Amino acid sequence: MIDEVSELASARDLRVALEASPLFHGLDEDSLAGLVLFSALRRLRARQTLYSQGQSGEAIFLLLEGSMKLTRRSGGAREHVVRLIRPGEVLAESVLFSDRVYAATAVALEDCRVLAIDARRFAEHLRRDPHLAWNVLERLGKRIEELQSQTELLATHTAEQKVAAYLMDRYRAMSPSDAVVASSCRRSDLASLLALAPETLCRVITAFKRRGWIRSENGRILVVDAEALSKAAPG
Repeated sequence: MIDEVSELASARDLRVALEASPLFHGLDEDSLAGLVLFSALRRLRARQTLYSQGQSGEAIFLLLEGSMKLTRRSGGAREHVVRLIRPGEVLAESVLFSDRVYAATAVALEDCRVLAIDARRFAEHLRRDPHLAWNVLERLGKRIEELQSQTELLATHTAEQKVAAYLMDRYRAMSPSDAVVASSCRRSDLASLLALAPETLCRVITAFKRRGWIRSENGRILVVDAEALSKAAPG
């Protein structure tokens, strides 16, 4: 059972949430109305689990507010962070095409608000709506590119290059005034994502601050010199 608290929402609230995501961009009135029928808003508290690895894939999710992490466990080993999720991103879309189980565990890093969409009915909707199907394929294509880049980054680059690349990727994805690492993200989670020891990550962050490339405020990291940081990232 998905560990969450339901939120009463009107059809208008649900529609606004759907329209805010690129996944549903350009859909006509009938398509949006159909999606609303099997969507629901959910709230999670910090450190609450949305779904667990291996659990039956009942829904896909759109993060509206807050931040989350995805972790995977293999062969009895400790969990590793495989992705940090920010508002606007979609979670668990793979259940639409795979064996219908969640490939990772999703945990709220802070209080979150998500849109849950019934996976079975969404898959049926995809077969009837070519525009929506194309949006999903485009989204999956981007995720594959991201995974390929992440695999190359982790396998072939130095600690400084890994951290610089991650910070620049987040910087380009949001307004320059926004924190590229939120206070809700623990350094141990970021270190796990980048396949670094926590002390190595702290050493790199300290070096970047000393050079004037970034600054930290109450646990948040902000980019100060994007040009210099970009040069430190792999080309």
